[in-house]
Amino acid sequence: ATVPVDFAFFMEWIPTKRRGAQLGVMNIFYLSGNILCCLMAWVILVILQWNWQILIALASLPGFVNLLARFFVPE
Repeated sequence: ATVPVDFAFFMEWIPTKRRGAQLGVMNIFYLSGNILCCLMAWVILVILQWNWQILIALASLPGFVNLLARFFVPE
């Protein structure tokens, strides 16, 4: 739910002529994070056979880091 806000914050700091390329790179990282989350779910639930609560706890860590980082963004 915070992806549009994150993209807008990121684009404010990038010079105008580099915004298109940087937006493409950010989209690649977003897609890579989704793939990594799916792989993490497969490893935790299928291979290690841990509880789903562990998956939720680990998957929520980037969101908490993002929340903390918002306190250091000017404006």
